Amino acid sequence: MVDPNRVLKIRAFRERLVVPPEADKLPRLVVASGCRHFLRTVPSRTMDEENPEDIDTEQEDPVYDEACHVVVARAYGHSTAEIKEKIEAKEKEETRSKLPKAHREVWGELDKIREQLEEQYQDF
Repeated sequence: MVDPNRVLKIRAFRERLVVPPEADKLPRLVVASGCRHFLRTVPSRTMDEENPEDIDTEQEDPVYDEACHVVVARAYGHSTAEIKEKIEAKEKEETRSKLPKAHREVWGELDKIREQLEEQYQDF
């Protein structure tokens, strides 16, 4: 049986290599020409004959595995700070959804005031 995390890791890696149709955009994973071992081993990887969702594990794969781990550790196009902000916003919204409507309205007004103050004093 194939480890589902391994399948997800491989799938995420493949998705990152797709070249976008827009000429001015790069793939989500770009490999520098100095990455000799990556360029030597990864392009020649073949699929497992028994399971097309997996890679043949009989081949040299440390560089490939490391690259897959990096891909899985990074969300698509978001910095760690952006991800943290999104998680906090979601948690905040979930907490607010449990409050009575009047309290949610007050919190909404306070958020508007906070945003205005941040815009006004962002240069300080």
